[in-house]
Formats: sequence, C-alpha cells, structure tokens
Amino acid sequence: MPGVNITTAVRTGPVGTGDIVSGQVFMVGETERGPLDKPTLLRSFSDFTTYYGNYKSGNLYSHVKTFFDEGGSRCQVMRVLGSGNAAGSVDLVDSAGSATMTITAKNAGAWSANLDVDVVQADNSGFRIEVYLDDVLLLRTRDLTSTTDAINVLNASEVNHLLTASDNETSSNDPDHIQNAKQAVNTKTIGDDGSAVSDANIVTALDSVSVNLGPGAVCAPGRSGSTIWEGLRDHAAANKRIALLGFDSGDGAGDAKSNAASYYADANAKSMAFYWPHVKVPAPNVTELATGESTI
Repeated sequence: MPGVNITTAVRTGPVGTGDIVSGQVFMVGETERGPLDKPTLLRSFSDFTTYYGNYKSGNLYSHVKTFFDEGGSRCQVMRVLGSGNAAGSVDLVDSAGSATMTITAKNAGAWSANLDVDVVQADNSGFRIEVYLDDVLLLRTRDLTSTTDAINVLNASEVNHLLTASDNETSSNDPDHIQNAKQAVNTKTIGDDGSAVSDANIVTALDSVSVNLGPGAVCAPGRSGSTIWEGLRDHAAANKRIALLGFDSGDGAGDAKSNAASYYADANAKSMAFYWPHVKVPAPNVTELATGESTI
C-alpha cells in the first residue's frame, strides 16, 4: 500500500525522513542525573545517557531506550527528585590549603559522588584540570593561566552539563596541583537524591512541561493509580496532548477494564489512553548498569 512500510526486522532507530513534532513523547520520572527545571529534547538514546546517566532500578533508562529502539525521534525527558535533594560541590585549594575556586555539580543528586576533579601540573606553565565521571577521563584542559581562566574554560567546555565552576574568593591564589588526585565533587558538600519520589512529585513536575514544547504524548512510565492518571489527564487536556496510562505489573485484565471504565464518562476522557498488559523489553547488559548496581 502507498505510504506503508512493512519489515520483519527489529528497528534500532528512527525510520522515515521527517521530524514529526506531533509524534514526540514527554516522559516524566526519575533518572540518575540531569536538569530538574525543565525537560530536555533528546534525539537519540546517546543523548539520554549524556544528560541523564545510567540505568538504575526504577528510572527512565529502559523506557527511553525502547522508545528510540522502536523508531522514536523526539523524546522530552523531565527529571524528578524528592524533597531535600542537593547538589554536591568541592573547593579547589591553593598550596596553603585555602579555597580558591568551587566546582559544583550541575544538578542535584547522589550521582556527583562519581564526578571527580583533579588539578594537575601544566605542560609549560600554570596548571591543568582533569574531570572524570565514573573513573573515565572526560576533559583535560590546556595549560590554565589563572583561576579566572580556569572558570571560563570549564564553564564553556564539553562537561558544562555536569558541573559549574565559580570563584571561591577565599584565596586570590590559583589552585595547586600538589593535591590528592581526583577530588570527589561531593567531598565538601554531599550530593543527595532527597526523599523517595511520590506520585504527587511527578504530577507537580508536569507544570514544567510547557505547552510551548508542542503536541505529543505524555507519560510517567512505571507509575499508575488515580493520582498519576488524573494528573496526566489534566495536563494532556490543558496542553492538547494525549496521556499514556498504564497499570501495576500485577493488575489483571479485569482490573484494567474496571479502572479504565471508571473514566468513560469523564469530560477529558478523549485525552486519555489506557494500555494493558505490560510490554517486556530486554534487561540492560551488565556493562550498561550504573555504578554499584550489580543485579536487576
């Protein structure tokens, strides 16, 4: 048939040549790291791992991977943390041990325990800074001439989605390279994920998924129940989107039917789409797991 493509292969990325904005999905939930103030548009799964990190039980990793594996091309991710979350930071010190500049994790969460900064000897003069994530070297700067130079370089570098550099002003000297290698960003201030994320936290985060981001489907993968269903329903109806709604993994067909039926007469039912049963996808390979996660 014209316009219909049939394949028996498993897709591993987008098909077609168009960028269909109405086909984008908004996913709201937990991730290892990433911004908390607004969603990020992802065009590939590698975008997700760059900005939002690794697999951890209960987070959006597998859902986003499946979206792109099945041919999706526009995924907007909105990260959520519980109350009391905090960003980690560390002071880089001069030869006398006085703070001269501060490195702060770009966003809150315990993930910053795996973010390390090292002041190393320059090739010619000054000093250099190295940045590691999960013990992988991501950045080694050129020779830096001053604290101001270091701040400017780091804040404009390819790791500026992970950290922010600022002048501590305690010392006017430059950071000294005679330090313990790879200072953890949470050495001085410990990063924290905060309390457990509640359904109410998810619904509140929907306020940051602006109507200006365009149409599409919105969901909170792994979450179910009236608080989630109705929060997504109201958001979808107000923003001309469709709410993708699921059930608990233990719910049977009867539970799914009765729960969905309770919304048949709802004024915004046209903005709701219930799905049952769950779709099973392959578990991440052990090499994909977040640091410290040994089993799934």
